[in-house]
Amino acid sequence: VDLPRSPPGERRRRVLTLLLAAAAAGLPVLNEVCYDPAGADAGGEYVEFHHGGPDTVSLVGARLEFANGAEGVVWRTQWTGGPGARLLPGGFFLVADEGWCGAATPAALADLSLQNGPDAVRLVLPGGLIDLLGYGALAEPQLSEGAPAPNATGGKVLARRPDGRDSDDNATDFVVSDPSPGAANFPGIDLQILHLDVEPPSLVTPGEE
Repeated sequence: VDLPRSPPGERRRRVLTLLLAAAAAGLPVLNEVCYDPAGADAGGEYVEFHHGGPDTVSLVGARLEFANGAEGVVWRTQWTGGPGARLLPGGFFLVADEGWCGAATPAALADLSLQNGPDAVRLVLPGGLIDLLGYGALAEPQLSEGAPAPNATGGKVLARRPDGRDSDDNATDFVVSDPSPGAANFPGIDLQILHLDVEPPSLVTPGEE
């Protein structure tokens, strides 16, 4: 954020106001990334966006970009949002590799060429950068938000927990998980214990064998 010169305290307040406004707007985020699917990569890679805000967000002209951590800060476009591309409130937008072989129906297909870390992907809307995910032992701090996320092993993905939360620290927001393209990574669970049997029976008096 490029702010005009002002006292440090005032600058901090203005930056905080901008961050809170962005959070309230419910901007889309990178929600799940699969760069090393089980088996061959072709047709199995995907990137999922999520939008937790109350309004539909246009993805027309949006770009999904990739950077190879071994090459420094060099971004390559992997997908560009065409006419009609949009994210509904609370929805997911799945960009899958050409020749997609997954069960979920992608919102868009692209010639994805993601790699195992240390690398990075980012989502850029026409108005500017929206979200950035770096993973693996990145040497370049510009390729991640805060600390980079861990590397996902073959057949696993990097997934936000919970869906849509963005603390601006990749290591905090993302975990290695099982694939769930086009759906929630961690659905809410209402767990109640309705009946409990203990074997052997619980003790009547503490200290008994």
